[in-house]
Amino acid sequence: MRFLFLLFVYSLCGSEKTLKIYAWSNYISSEVLKDFALKYNVKVRYEIYYDPQDVRTKIKNGNKEQYDILIIPSFFVSKMSMELLLVSLDKSKLTNIKNLDNSFLDQSYDFGNKYSLPYLWGTTSILYDSSKIKIERYADLWNPKLKNSILANNEMMEMYCIALKSLGYNIATTNEAEIEKATQQLLKLIPNIKAISSEDVPRYFLRENFAVGIAYNGDGYAVSQKNKAYKYIYPKEGPSKWVDNIVIPKGAQNSELAYQFLDFVMSAENAAKNAESAGYATPNAKALPLISKENRANNAIYPKGIGIEKIEIAKYNPQTVELFESGWKKFLAELENSKKAKK
Repeated sequence: MRFLFLLFVYSLCGSEKTLKIYAWSNYISSEVLKDFALKYNVKVRYEIYYDPQDVRTKIKNGNKEQYDILIIPSFFVSKMSMELLLVSLDKSKLTNIKNLDNSFLDQSYDFGNKYSLPYLWGTTSILYDSSKIKIERYADLWNPKLKNSILANNEMMEMYCIALKSLGYNIATTNEAEIEKATQQLLKLIPNIKAISSEDVPRYFLRENFAVGIAYNGDGYAVSQKNKAYKYIYPKEGPSKWVDNIVIPKGAQNSELAYQFLDFVMSAENAAKNAESAGYATPNAKALPLISKENRANNAIYPKGIGIEKIEIAKYNPQTVELFESGWKKFLAELENSKKAKK
């Protein structure tokens, strides 16, 4: 069951103008939201989602909630821009765009950053309890000893990246046979899956004692800080890299305010605050020196020595998306049937 959480930050002068944001949980510093509200004399409404498909559906259905700002994965930037659901950005209004690291710009999911700007980045990999097991590669997840032990991720492309990498395939493959083999690989993983979620990962590990799971690096870091037995590792096949991006959706009611917010969060100081608050890495080059030495030295947040710049980012490909989506539906249906059989 999903739920929504609304965070209201009011300006002291009582303005009725409201900036509406739809993003992941704990993704924008409350201090940054408050400072923006005060600077521009506005209200800010921050609504949380747990599945980016919900974001796409709401915008596709007319953006009835009138969101002005979205923060979404790169795969959905590709998908939603092709569906004409995102506003083409006027970069003349974004003076702080110069602060961004060029290596995060002009990526395959949005050449020229026509629709999006990088906001935070990280990796998706394996988190496991080293007091119980040892994991070195994605292929280890299929070990029968892990029956009913794994927390899977509920994002389609994250799980397909793992399946493809475990088979030695490129995650950007357009080969239908390889995609079908990856689907079969996911189906073979079902006996080992205890739950599937990308919500509240620390709860699953720290309160429910999961042995292993697929986690974002920020969650992996948070769990390992609470219990040193948990290790967030980069498997030998290599982790997948993700970039979450900030965009203006079609149907935004306060586009000028949205541009002001985009520029505001791209300042070095605010980008650093958001990265530190969320526990993920910043693509803002000017912000990096402002990040604490502890976080910059943490390999879970800022990977080193693993060729991170060469790690692939999953992107939307109209040639293959239907294959992935049909395979994913089959996987979810089989997973649900498996759950019912266990009861």
